[in-house]
Amino acid sequence: MDQEWVKLVKNARSSGMSVEEIGRLLQCFKEKKKQRNHLAPSRSA
Repeated sequence: MDQEWVKLVKNARSSGMSVEEIGRLLQCFKEKKKQRNHLAPSRSA
């Protein structure tokens, strides 16, 4: 799994976020990443 996402989840869990909230966070994260990749296709991860 994505390193920055793993870090994000650990931080979210330690700050007491629920699984639902983390799920929403993951959706936002995926969307942002998709947009970033769409904007810069030459520089793929």
